[in-house]
Amino acid sequence: MEKTALVAKQGAFKPIVSADLSQHNNLKNKKNDWAMIARNAEFLILRCGVTRTRTAPLGIGSDADFEYAAKMCQQYGIPFGVYYYGKVAAAAKGREEATMTWKKASPFNPLFYVYDVEESCLTNAVINEWVAQMRAYGAKKLGVYIGGSFYTKHKATLPIFDFIWYPRYGKNTGVYDPRYAPPYPCDLHQFTDAGKVPGLADPTADLNRLTGTKPLEWFLAPPAANV
Repeated sequence: MEKTALVAKQGAFKPIVSADLSQHNNLKNKKNDWAMIARNAEFLILRCGVTRTRTAPLGIGSDADFEYAAKMCQQYGIPFGVYYYGKVAAAAKGREEATMTWKKASPFNPLFYVYDVEESCLTNAVINEWVAQMRAYGAKKLGVYIGGSFYTKHKATLPIFDFIWYPRYGKNTGVYDPRYAPPYPCDLHQFTDAGKVPGLADPTADLNRLTGTKPLEWFLAPPAANV
């Protein structure tokens, strides 16, 4: 009973707490078994958009597989949040990225929205503008994906988010190694990009685990419940 209670408290009811996916995982592949994915992952985080500077279509845009994946999640009852990969330097552009995020994702009522901060061009002003615009649209739960030197660079902006998602892989074997826990406080830890999601045709995927004080229920609850 003690072990069962501990598992329940940690929210590890399924083998995978969370996986984050994008078009790079070939989500439209007909070999994907979404029912199997639903049985193995508590929730997914789908990339809804990205700002492209080197590949077409250039500029602020959407992930090619997002809408399809979101519909599959709805069809198979898979809870999901979304993230936008930011890559702009001007503060005003941060609001434009937020607009794209909201336009593409809000019709699907995701559990939360995340701003992916892993580009050196992003400034605190850009991040603040993205958050301000998302709040203006009515977003209740906002997270930030941030790691390494970017965590310290943007530390002053982190309190404006509702949760922090930190990547650290270590030897990147596909499973979590406690020797490579995040060095900073965070709520979600991306511990590998070499994981396996049963039902997903792509042989590797990003996997995440809970690390902070927020239980699984916090991530799965409708946004209004966490205002």
